[in-house]
Amino acid sequence: MQLKYRLFRRRNGVFYWQENDSAKQGTLRTNDRREAERLLNAMNESHREPTEIDSQVVKPSEIMGNAVSVRVNDGEQIFAGCLDERFVAD
Repeated sequence: MQLKYRLFRRRNGVFYWQENDSAKQGTLRTNDRREAERLLNAMNESHREPTEIDSQVVKPSEIMGNAVSVRVNDGEQIFAGCLDERFVAD
């Protein structure tokens, strides 16, 4: 995967970004290389494809397992799916 932006520094010591596709340039307004790299990484991260990001997102079902709580009209709850002994009525 090619990054959208690259980092460079001008003679005045200030770091700038350059877009790889269109050669547009802009300042990062810092002389600190670490800060410039952090800002550039954030810019590149914001332009990643959704398919790359989706593979790293944790779905709520993976956190909670299959336990589902459903409300019925009279207010009682029915638990379905992966039940634990704590939820089993005696």
